[in-house]
Amino acid sequence: MKGDGEIKKRMVEMSEKSRKALMEGGSSFSSLGCFIDDVIENIGSKLPN
Repeated sequence: MKGDGEIKKRMVEMSEKSRKALMEGGSSFSSLGCFIDDVIENIGSKLPN
């Protein structure tokens, strides 16, 4: 079993990576933006004329 220090170190690393991914320009931020754009595009194409 890993020591408490190793677990805390990994938690801090994951926290930093998660925070960066959610910041503007981060991978999760970009993916969410693409998803929203796709949803808006698909909703617009299904609206009656």
